Amino acid sequence: MKNKKPFDAVRMMRQIRDALSKEFKSLTFDEQKQYIDAHLRGNATKAQPNPDYRDSEHPRIPL
Repeated sequence: MKNKKPFDAVRMMRQIRDALSKEFKSLTFDEQKQYIDAHLRGNATKAQPNPDYRDSEHPRIPL
């Protein structure tokens, strides 16, 4: 029988990855880089999708 862990790092990583995937879904690669840079600098805001985004022009980068 497995012991209950007080902190599950794998579960947390998957939750963070899933949340980022949802947020990055409509962003271009450059917008994703800006979002990450802003978070690393500490002056982050919620990501805003580009209204001119087109799948054919900006292929999605798998996370």
